[in-house]
Amino acid sequence: MKISIASAPGKILWVGGYSVLERPNTSFVTGVDKRVYAKVELLKGNKVVFDLPQFKLKLDGRIDNGKITFDNPLNEKGAADSKFVRIAAETCLKYLKGKGKRLKGFHLITISDPAFSVEGSKAGLGSSAAVTTATTAAVLQVFGYKIGENKDLIHKIAQFAHSKAQGKVGSGFDVAASTYGGHSYIRYSPAIIKEVPDDPSIEQVLSVIDKGWDYSAQPLELPPKFLVAIGNFIGESASTSEMVKKINAFKEAQPEQYKQLMAELNAANQLVITALAAINKLAVENPEKYKLALKAALRKRKSKIAEGLDYELQLFNDFRGEFDKGRLLTKKLGELSSAPVEPPEYSELIERTKENGAFVAKLPGAGGGDAIAAICLSKKTKQKVEDFWRNYQNKKINPLNLGISNDGVRKEGKRALEKITPNI
Repeated sequence: MKISIASAPGKILWVGGYSVLERPNTSFVTGVDKRVYAKVELLKGNKVVFDLPQFKLKLDGRIDNGKITFDNPLNEKGAADSKFVRIAAETCLKYLKGKGKRLKGFHLITISDPAFSVEGSKAGLGSSAAVTTATTAAVLQVFGYKIGENKDLIHKIAQFAHSKAQGKVGSGFDVAASTYGGHSYIRYSPAIIKEVPDDPSIEQVLSVIDKGWDYSAQPLELPPKFLVAIGNFIGESASTSEMVKKINAFKEAQPEQYKQLMAELNAANQLVITALAAINKLAVENPEKYKLALKAALRKRKSKIAEGLDYELQLFNDFRGEFDKGRLLTKKLGELSSAPVEPPEYSELIERTKENGAFVAKLPGAGGGDAIAAICLSKKTKQKVEDFWRNYQNKKINPLNLGISNDGVRKEGKRALEKITPNI
């Protein structure tokens, strides 16, 4: 194969913010229908070209025994803008070299959907995880590793590269979403990666990638008719790493209080996932009852529709109740650690979002000021939520035109090539 194109989706973390950092706490994450694309074209010799048009960056280099050296030293900005792509590509090359593959030079281009960045603000969709995963898949594919048959390999290499680029922090739920789509996720043991040096040898890369990892990624989707609304806060952006530092400081200073709060948070999150799985089962096994329960759940007061649906409606109530409980416990974690996970003005926005039609709402992922996410149970209520956000006076919120996708990383064909070509 001389040309390989792969894509990986962004993500939304619905439950598990911060608690997912601790094993064996669980989380629920979905992919979105906005993707990052990576195209790799083999070249003669050992020349390597990185094209990153979204950063107006082009780098030339060469492959030497699995390592990439650049013709000109990278300045600070160039190194930062290219680090996820560079580290992913080089990790792949070291792995391939260790497997006896004959390495060739290549031209790599990455293109992100505009939804990943809105008016200069992060949308919180996980662009770094998506570009790392797409790059890993495209490089492996051009050297003979089919994407559909090697998702676990792609996942581990992308996790390794992404963690290295981030300074070995984070749980990896975003990379898992980019690889597998929607699922419940339990992180891998941090020691798997932390034991590897920053500039690992080919043998060290092979050893860590080929060993058994202890993460769990169980498929889990949002039920039918659960519609997602995402609003990007224009001109605002949260630093996840800074918030994690504050929470880690709280963990060190108050270990017992932290442990108790995490146990409560994980218990609520597990109940959210249990309710979600039961709602999905209901939708498959009794679609008529599911349809009626969905209608009844939309109504604020009990109606005739709800008659005979006590069990079904309880599932919806369990999902919403535990979702809200988990959100408030995460907010409490932020307050105790002085991290702006959910400041009061955002709490007010979330409550008003629910008053305007959302079934549940929260600041997804790590919280802070990137985005607000809501789940609505009808097109009408989703439209009402988005209209409310557009007209909200206290913050500038831009509703994003996106939906949920259960496709993880995948091979792309000519249509994707035509899609990205005008951008380069």
